[in-house]
Amino acid sequence: SGKITDSSGNGLTASLVNGSTAQSVAGADGGRALALPGGAPTSDGAYVRLPREVLGGASDLTVSARVKWSGDKASWQRIFDLGTDTSKYLFSTPYNGNGLFQTSVTTGGGGAEAQVRGYAALPADGWRTVTVTLDTATGRLTTYLDGVAVSSAATAIKAKDLLSDSATAAGFIGKSLYPDPLLKGAVDDFAVWHSALSAEQVAGLVGAVPTLQELSTTSFDVRTTDGTAPTLPAAVRATFSDG
Repeated sequence: SGKITDSSGNGLTASLVNGSTAQSVAGADGGRALALPGGAPTSDGAYVRLPREVLGGASDLTVSARVKWSGDKASWQRIFDLGTDTSKYLFSTPYNGNGLFQTSVTTGGGGAEAQVRGYAALPADGWRTVTVTLDTATGRLTTYLDGVAVSSAATAIKAKDLLSDSATAAGFIGKSLYPDPLLKGAVDDFAVWHSALSAEQVAGLVGAVPTLQELSTTSFDVRTTDGTAPTLPAAVRATFSDG
């Protein structure tokens, strides 16, 4: 229909752009979801434009969506990209330039981003709940996957800082504010709160929070020379100090 109705009752109807290339598919819990075809940013691939009031004058923010990403490895696709332009934004991508799940926020362009990276790409071909909180009380940007915190980064940015006075929209679902590829995958239950949900509240958004069963690798043999940082597997995070 060209419109995505806001089921919250707040009347924040979104616009479906290039809707003829989108599909209605089975959603995460038996309802319907929006399948987006992906493609180049200049293609006729579908995406959703969000009204300005989605961000409005909020300070704290929580953004959550159930996503079934195709696994297409065109980097920097967006689950969502909220903000004004390439200087002010908050986005989440299933696959960054290094193949990792990433969330970023900035009001000073790419060089000033606060970044939260996962250990791998967003798992593909299955429904996953991606949740991002912007909490001004703690000064943290936090990304959750299926109700479990991936990581967080320090930031003083407020949600309202992402919008210029002239902005008529709050950004997109499935499209970047940069000329990046469109999202190839399905989105269900996209929701925004003008508050930072607690970890317990985020966990409550998913049916069952995953628990650790076992570690596939518990130790690594790493060798290096004096003064040279060791090269570690992509899934291992560590700090290195020379001396």
